[in-house]
Amino acid sequence: VYNVSCIDALGILDEDPFSAVVYSKANAKTVLESILGGYFVLELSEELQTEKLTGYIPDCTRREALQQVAFALRAVVDTSGTGNVKVWRLSEETPTVIPMNRLYVGGEVSQSAIVTEVRVTAHTYSTSGSGSDTVEVGGKTYHHTTAVTTKSNPNVTASTKPNVIEVKDATLVNVSNVAAVTQHVFDYYMRRQTHGVKIVMDKEMPGDYVTTTTPWEDQITGTITSMTIKLSGIAAADCEIVGTGASA
Repeated sequence: VYNVSCIDALGILDEDPFSAVVYSKANAKTVLESILGGYFVLELSEELQTEKLTGYIPDCTRREALQQVAFALRAVVDTSGTGNVKVWRLSEETPTVIPMNRLYVGGEVSQSAIVTEVRVTAHTYSTSGSGSDTVEVGGKTYHHTTAVTTKSNPNVTASTKPNVIEVKDATLVNVSNVAAVTQHVFDYYMRRQTHGVKIVMDKEMPGDYVTTTTPWEDQITGTITSMTIKLSGIAAADCEIVGTGASA
C-alpha cells in the first residue's frame, strides 16, 4: 500500500508570485501565457482567443492572477486529465442526460437561499485624475475610480429576506464588460439547487452540463462542479451538480 500526494498545475501556480500590472485592451491569450510563465501549456478555447482585458492585477500569486482573468472573461480554469491549463466558457446548451441506470441509489438535494440582488463594481485606472485612491505600477501612478452595476431579482416579494451578492475586488471588470459579468454572476446565483449524487462514470468531467434525476423523480439540469472519483471494479464518482430543477 502506497500513499501518494500530488499537486496540480494550479497548486504550483499558487506558490509563485506575479507582479502587479495594468492592462489596456490586452489580448487575453497573451495575458494568460504571461501568468503561466512558461510553466504550463495554455489551452484556450476558440471563442476566447480574441478577448481583450483592461484593468489591474495587484501583486499576488500566479493562481490569483489567473482567477482574476477567468472571472473577467466569464470563464473557468481546469487541469483535470491533462498537464496543461485549460480555459473556456461553460456550456449551458443541450445538457447530456445521465440515465437512471448509471445513478446510485440515494443522493441528496439542497437549495440555497434566494439572492435578491447582485452588485458588481467596475474599475477604471487612469494616469490622469485626482483623489487619494491610487495604485503604483512600474513607477507610474494610476488614479482609481469605481462604479457599481446592480441587477435585481424580479421574483422577490416584499417578504423576501434581503440577500445581496457583491463583487468588489475583481479589478479586471471595467465599464466595457461589467454588464456581461453582472448578468453572468446573476445567472449563476439563480441556480439554487445542488444535487449530490454518485454516478457510474462514462467520460463525464467537471464542467459538463448534465441532467440527472433525484430520488424524488425530479430532474436537475446544471453543471458538474466537483467530482470525487473512486476506482475499483467500476469507475464511480461522487458529484455535485449545481443547477435548476424541474418535474420529470
